[in-house]
Amino acid sequence: MKKFLLAGSFAIALSSFAQTDVVLDFPPKVAGNDLVTNSIVQNLNGVEFSVDYFNYYISNLHIIHDGGLNLNLSDTVFIVTMADHTLELGALNLTNIESVTFSVGVPQTVNHADISQYLENDPLSWQDPSMHWGWSSGYKFLLVDGYGDANNDGTPETLFQIHSLGDANFKNVSMAVIPTVLPTHTTIVINCNLDQWLFGVNPGTVGVNHGTTGVNASVMNNVNGKPVFTMPGNAGIESPTTVAGSIAYAVNSESITFNWKDVPNVAMYKLIDISGKEIAAGKASGYTGTQTSSVSTAGSYFFYLLSTDGSIIKHAQVVR
Repeated sequence: MKKFLLAGSFAIALSSFAQTDVVLDFPPKVAGNDLVTNSIVQNLNGVEFSVDYFNYYISNLHIIHDGGLNLNLSDTVFIVTMADHTLELGALNLTNIESVTFSVGVPQTVNHADISQYLENDPLSWQDPSMHWGWSSGYKFLLVDGYGDANNDGTPETLFQIHSLGDANFKNVSMAVIPTVLPTHTTIVINCNLDQWLFGVNPGTVGVNHGTTGVNASVMNNVNGKPVFTMPGNAGIESPTTVAGSIAYAVNSESITFNWKDVPNVAMYKLIDISGKEIAAGKASGYTGTQTSSVSTAGSYFFYLLSTDGSIIKHAQVVR
């Protein structure tokens, strides 16, 4: 179970919404594949590297649900690691989750607190490896330790470390999501792509960098400038769909047109890009329909047909 800090307390008002256990998962990825400790992978320029530790803080979480309602969990701070990247949020009163916003790092109000005040199992207590730089500098928002291939022989042998900290490197993320809804719980999966986070970094030559500027600032800027956090292509789908009907699409110079036929119980559609940004959404009715959305940027897009309760009926992926 993922540990988290309650810096204050939050109350969830009783409402007509269903109460469900919600899980937020950030699986670590490189080139779309699961990142495993000590496995040899490549950065975006083909340089081999391996990772011993990949840790970061998530905070200021908000869940947007049921027509734009904001469930404020901003008084929580989580630590995410390669071994433990699932955040158990507990039983929440909501039905349809539409998007999430969160921050990478520790809020300034907590960042310079006395670390000794926290209990041993608290994310803001002492960690191994250490995620704390001292009272004045605060916590390490991102920690990556590993080895890079400096001599291009295919074997990572040169130590590199990126420990980024500083209030100026606190970053905000907002993205549409498609949760997987099961009878026992609801899971939101957001891939965390280390190769994109380390854009501009050569693991073989970057060396040891602990601080707030230079490489440490540029990699934190990648959180907003690169697809560091993205939706998986099978978001919301627990197993391959067996629902009847089909979805076809046509890619034009400025748009994509989707046509579905003989698909039962369609109530809504949604189109998102690979980062989770919502491109289009709306009501749909009938077994057969068509939808044209303005899309001119190259990339991967995901089109979903949804039921009245927000469950995915059928989906299609488009690469333009």
